[in-house]
Amino acid sequence: MTSAADFASPAPRVAPNFITEIIERDLKSGKYPKIVTRFPPEPNGYAHLGHTFACFLDFQTALQYGGTYHLRLDDTNPAGESVEFAEAIQDDLRWLGWDWGENLFYASDNFERYYAYAVQLIEMGKAYVDSVSGEEMARLRGSATQRGTPSAYRERSVAENLELFARMRAGEFADGAHILRAKIDLSSSNMKLRDPVLYRILRGEHYRQGSAWCIYPMYDFQHPLQDAIEGVTHSMCSLEFVDNRAIYDWLMETLAFEPRPHQYEFGRRSLEYTVVSKRKLRRLVQEGHVSGWDDPRMPTLRAIRRLGVRPEAVNAFASAIGVSRTNRTVDLAVYENAVRDDLNPHAPRVMAVLEPLEVVVSNAEGQALEAKTLSLPYWPHDVIQASLDGLVALPSGERVEPDQAVREVSLSTQIYIERGDFALTPPKGFKRLTLGGAVRLRGAGILRADEVIQDEAGQVTGIRATLLGEESSIKPAGVIHWVDAATALSAEFRLYDRLFSVPNPDGPNPNDILPEFDPEQPGHEDLTQPLSTDFLRFLNPESLKVAQGYVEGSVAADPAGTRYQFERQGYFWPDPEDSRPEALVFNRIITLRDTWTGKAEPATKARAVKTEQKKAEAPTLSAEQSTEVARLRSLGVSEAEAVVLARDPLLGAYFGSTTQQAGQVAAWVVNDLSAAVRAGQVALKVSGLSALAELLASGEISTRIAKDVLTESLESGEAPTEIVQRRGLKVVSDSGELERIIDGVLSTNPDKLAEYRGGRAGLLGFFTGQVMKASGGQAEPKAVAALLKAKLDG
Repeated sequence: MTSAADFASPAPRVAPNFITEIIERDLKSGKYPKIVTRFPPEPNGYAHLGHTFACFLDFQTALQYGGTYHLRLDDTNPAGESVEFAEAIQDDLRWLGWDWGENLFYASDNFERYYAYAVQLIEMGKAYVDSVSGEEMARLRGSATQRGTPSAYRERSVAENLELFARMRAGEFADGAHILRAKIDLSSSNMKLRDPVLYRILRGEHYRQGSAWCIYPMYDFQHPLQDAIEGVTHSMCSLEFVDNRAIYDWLMETLAFEPRPHQYEFGRRSLEYTVVSKRKLRRLVQEGHVSGWDDPRMPTLRAIRRLGVRPEAVNAFASAIGVSRTNRTVDLAVYENAVRDDLNPHAPRVMAVLEPLEVVVSNAEGQALEAKTLSLPYWPHDVIQASLDGLVALPSGERVEPDQAVREVSLSTQIYIERGDFALTPPKGFKRLTLGGAVRLRGAGILRADEVIQDEAGQVTGIRATLLGEESSIKPAGVIHWVDAATALSAEFRLYDRLFSVPNPDGPNPNDILPEFDPEQPGHEDLTQPLSTDFLRFLNPESLKVAQGYVEGSVAADPAGTRYQFERQGYFWPDPEDSRPEALVFNRIITLRDTWTGKAEPATKARAVKTEQKKAEAPTLSAEQSTEVARLRSLGVSEAEAVVLARDPLLGAYFGSTTQQAGQVAAWVVNDLSAAVRAGQVALKVSGLSALAELLASGEISTRIAKDVLTESLESGEAPTEIVQRRGLKVVSDSGELERIIDGVLSTNPDKLAEYRGGRAGLLGFFTGQVMKASGGQAEPKAVAALLKAKLDG
């Protein structure tokens, strides 16, 4: 008996399941000489996590059984499909490690063959042109308890059907005037068999075929034909297509394909804390909830790649999901643990401090510490012991003996530790540094805190400490990481987390599954229904935090794209878009452990407790500081930011006597510029912030534009308003300008305008996207929505 073990295949593998049993039986019986599978995405969006399970099952199963796998672009709908998406899907799948060689297929290359098969069905008396409206056709189909009623056009002659179908192709009829239906069984208990639609008239510019066609095949007709054309043997799809299999089999038997493919359905997998519907993802991008399709919080493979996840982790996740006949929900922790497990033996350990607190270090004799260089290991003992060949890797990838896998780390009289690793009044069980207490500095010895430096508000701004060495008799409370101030590199750390705060952001919804076939294909999602916005209220406000800190200088010599475990912080890598040697930006790929499982308190309660703790720990304001807070509050500065400015002399001095847009300026100073101001690295004058805030308040620019301009200004020193002017940045909210753009979009899409007004309300999203594209992404979304709706419905 042939089994999966008989074929060489790289790990991870598809575990034995009911489909592999069928394949083994078919190979043993000689039904097929070898198996052929296919993965058929529609190129109307970017590949996402939902696609990874399906492509892994399709491709890896073929590999395990010595077969062939195909990549097919199911591009039979001109609306929304593009070369960009087709190429992006291929690029992302190659990143996952799949190589289909010459077996790349486009459904649109076979439009002529589909048409010929439709003609054949008409000639056999198995298909007819129907001319009823969509509403009437739905009524005539009956219900689960009532059989269907024949259309008045069901008994048209073969000659009349052939003529009408040819005229449909020639473009003689308006969209929706006629359809081609299969003639199967109007009394069938399977509603799919009650004369399903095979072709519809749909005018649109196809990204590969241009305007050559104005009729397009429906999924239930095209997909089985394409399987047969390619020689697919086992066509795997998710469970929602189980009723569609009857049409699949009817076509294969009626057209006498031999050998013919067979469809097999597996249970779908929904993924917690995630949405994968392209319409929902598009909404997140268009409304600015994320920075783009590659925002590392998105579930697209583009985003996952930018975040720093390795393809091996994604395939391991797909393998771990498993195949069954039933639907089930997958905990996002399964994916996150796959990422951690993959990174653990591949990410060398280095140190980074995200919220720095300065420590001035003396030696045991009370003298300034003499600078020295330490040799610290990249790898912990457990990784070394797990190495199969006894070797471990350097960041360069070279494998060496464990004692050679080290980097040089300097230690001098000034270092940075995490602010959270010191407490003046430590809580019970605190295992880090306290005044008079000691901790072990990773790889450097035992450090005792001798003196605390505080500002006027009582906030700790520095520590004076003594390095006692490794042999000290003092028992350290714990181990903390650090970086040497003399050689550390300043860096921005982007701390990414789950985009949604609840497991199921939009309730039970077929758009949030892990589909093999995109539910948005014609016939699988009712695009006329409005898109729910409920899921947006579950966006996690803490899905991205940004910290300004330091990373040890050794990383400067490492290859670009090296992934690290920053000790006690998580797994990180340099952002491939924004990080540069002179301005490092690190993305947190994943935390060291699951921080979501077992959360007992609701987020609101946890935030309230945290707020009360902060209030309890906050030092009392002096009379002078209280007066300053009152002044700032009168200017419109929030209480929290006013307190920070009043307590921090450097931030307060930078803010100065600003009155113009004081609230917004204060928010930027406290939340975006604080670390740079304290380090004396800000060339931007506060008056420049005020001018930028004026543009934002006037509506000339959006919050996102302001944020981008602020970042560029901090890096280049150029005044924000000059950047806005030079780049021509502005929010297009003028109704006259927006109307001009909208009118232009409507005039270039008359067919879609007619379709919308004919009932295809789902095209609202298409028009919105076209308007945003025509405005260069600067149109004000709410104004666009209101004006566009008025124009479309007028």
